[in-house]
Amino acid sequence: MTIIAFLVICVLPPTAHARATKLIEPAPVTTNCVLTLEDMKKAITAGGAVRGWTVVDQTPGNIELKYVKGAYKHVLSVNVQYTKNTYSVTYKDSTNLNYKVKRNGVREIHPRPIGWMKNLSIDIQTKTDVVCNK
Repeated sequence: MTIIAFLVICVLPPTAHARATKLIEPAPVTTNCVLTLEDMKKAITAGGAVRGWTVVDQTPGNIELKYVKGAYKHVLSVNVQYTKNTYSVTYKDSTNLNYKVKRNGVREIHPRPIGWMKNLSIDIQTKTDVVCNK
């Protein structure tokens, strides 16, 4: 039995060993107050900076952020769409995170990016709360 397990591990391609789960994006957030669009942009970029997210692109109502883990071994890009009192974090793209869309349309990814997106949303909410409480 041990020999069979060893052969399976050695023979199967690396993707067969990769973990993947259903991609779950953080729920949209409504802030505790109405901010200016400029204050919302600042809160999003400051919230992202807490854990090392960097701004890749900005258009009115949307900021693209990128998170790099392990010297560009794993990269996650998200869009943060926003208004004066709402924002939502959605998956955009990734590298080496086992992202795929199954035949039934279900999107899957490694479990860790789900936590990274959730933490990003919480960090942004913390920054918007600071501005709201001024």
